[in-house]
Amino acid sequence: MKKIFKILSFTILTPLVLLVAAAIIIPVFFKTDIKKVLDDTLQNYINANVNYDEESLSISLFKDFPNAQLSIEDLSIVNQTPFQGDTFISIKEFNVSLDIKSLMTDNMQINGIYLNEPRVFAKVNKEGTPNWDIVVSDSTTLDTVSTSSNLETKIDHWEIINGHIQYEDKSSNIVAIIQKLNHNGTGIFGEGINLKTNTTIEKTYTSLDGITYLNDVLLEANNNIDIKGNTYTLGENNIKLNDLNLFIKGNTTLDDDIKMDLELKAEKNTFKSLISLVPTIFLEDYDEIEANGEFNLSAFLKGTYTDTQYPAFSFLLDVANGNLKLPELPKKVSDINFELRVENKDGILDNTSINLKNMNLQMGDNFVNGRLFAKGGQSYFIDTDIEANNNIDIKGNTYT
Repeated sequence: MKKIFKILSFTILTPLVLLVAAAIIIPVFFKTDIKKVLDDTLQNYINANVNYDEESLSISLFKDFPNAQLSIEDLSIVNQTPFQGDTFISIKEFNVSLDIKSLMTDNMQINGIYLNEPRVFAKVNKEGTPNWDIVVSDSTTLDTVSTSSNLETKIDHWEIINGHIQYEDKSSNIVAIIQKLNHNGTGIFGEGINLKTNTTIEKTYTSLDGITYLNDVLLEANNNIDIKGNTYTLGENNIKLNDLNLFIKGNTTLDDDIKMDLELKAEKNTFKSLISLVPTIFLEDYDEIEANGEFNLSAFLKGTYTDTQYPAFSFLLDVANGNLKLPELPKKVSDINFELRVENKDGILDNTSINLKNMNLQMGDNFVNGRLFAKGGQSYFIDTDIEANNNIDIKGNTYT
C-alpha cells in the first residue's frame, strides 16, 4: 500500500514540481531575450524613443498560472523631430495578463490590462503636424499580420487609474485638458466590437483663442458600444458639464446612410446650472452669482442623414421663475420665463420651426416680454410680438 502511495505521489507531484519550477526559472533565464524581442519590436513599429525601467521588467508564469503576466514601470514614449525630446506618453505602471492556452486558438483571451497614472501629451505644431504620427509605415511588416476574419480577442477587464490627457493645437489655438481620468471596461474585438465601459473625469478644461469654454468639468459616462453591423449603441450616459447634468442615450448606424436615434435630457438642474455654461471670460466669479429658478432641457435626433436628407430633430429649453443677480449689477434680473422649441418633424429643413413663447424678464423698471415664431429654410415666415420698456443709465461700471 505504501509502495502504491509513493508511486502515485511521485507520478502526480513530479510533473507539478517541474511545472512550477519552469514557471519560475524560464522568465528569469530568458528575461534578456524577451527584453531584446520587446525592444526590437518597438523599434520596428514606432518612430520614437521608448524608455522604461529595465529592472522593473517582469515576465511571470507563476503569479497567475496558467496565465502569463508582463509588468513594466516608468514607461515613456519620447518624440523625435519635429517634436524632439517632448514626452508623448508616460505610464507609471503597465501590467497585462494573458491566457497562454488561448494563443493556440483563434480566440485570444486577455485577462486584464492595467495602466496606472498614464500621461498623454498630444500636440499639433503651427504647421499642422501631430506628434502622435509615430507608427512606422512599412508594407512588408503589415503583410505579416494575419487578416483572418475568424480571429477574436476578448479582454475581460481593462483599467486606467488617475489618467491625464493634454491636447494643444497651435495651428488652431485650441487647448484641452482632462485630469483625474478613471476608466474601466470589458470588450470583445473580432469581426465586430462590443464594449462596456465606465468613465469618470473629475476635471476638464477647454479653451479656444484664449477664451475658456469649459472649466472644472465633471464627466461621468457609462457606455455600451456595439460596432458589429456598424451600429454604435450608447447605454446610460450621465454627463456633467460644469454644473449642468445631462443624460444621453441612443444608437447610430454608419452604413451608406447614417441612421440616428439619440436622446438628450437635462435632469435635476436649476437655472444657475444653465448659467454655468457661459464661458468664464464673460462670466467670472460664478460662485458669487445669485440665481434660482426651474430649468429643463431635452433634445432628440431620429432618422436618416444623407446628402439630401436630414433626421427629424427637436430641441426644447424651458426656464420658469428665474432670477439672476450678478455681482457687478446693482439690481437683479427677475421673472425670467421662456420656452424655446426648435423642431423639425420630417427632416426637410424648410419645415424647421423656431417657437419662442412666454418670454419675460424684468430688471428694476425695465422689462421685456413677448413671443416669436419662425418657420422655413431658404425663406422664412416670421410672426413676432415683443414689448419692451428700457431705461438704462450707465455711469462707469454702474448699470441702473
